[in-house]
Amino acid sequence: VIDDSKFAVRYAWLSYRTAKEQPPRSRPQYDHRAPGRAVNAPIRLRLPSLAIDGRLNLALLKHPDGRALKENDVVVLQMLADDFDDVSGFKEPGRSHEVELRVVSPATLEAMLEKEQANVRLNLLRLKQTQKESLDKVAAARIQKETTGELRAEELDKLIQAEQLQQEIRRRIGDDKEGLRAEVNRIRQAQKDNQLPPSASQSRM
Repeated sequence: VIDDSKFAVRYAWLSYRTAKEQPPRSRPQYDHRAPGRAVNAPIRLRLPSLAIDGRLNLALLKHPDGRALKENDVVVLQMLADDFDDVSGFKEPGRSHEVELRVVSPATLEAMLEKEQANVRLNLLRLKQTQKESLDKVAAARIQKETTGELRAEELDKLIQAEQLQQEIRRRIGDDKEGLRAEVNRIRQAQKDNQLPPSASQSRM
């Protein structure tokens, strides 16, 4: 997300290098004139905030001599943007922090995802055990209630513990942004984005 509430965003572009000592090259990401060009009209957008949300196809990035990226190559990425401030002299564009990516083979990626899936399965087994502990505490309190018609302090404490366990389970499962659910979605997306061939690990996800 690019924010410039004072001057608005004019251009945004992706800067990349396939070696740290190389000069950066760029790929346009946003041009305030693009909507006008699309309809052949003098439209100029002045957006105070711009969200650039998309997946980068590394096949589009090449070495300076035109060679495609290969295993163990490193790509350094950085987003840049400038605004409509034409008063300040020699104003540098805004920059994100640099991100360094290392290209891996499909086999290496599959092994990495398999390791992450194993970790997800292990955490699910732990959650299953936690769920059993919670249900056991509730069952014990229910038996006490049905047998005596009342709950002792011990059973009330078990119910409180059961609720705390349920809260912990919900927290660890998470949602689409964090927790195990987000981790599963990320693994599935990585499999899809990299067009990995069908495998047993994919079917388990």
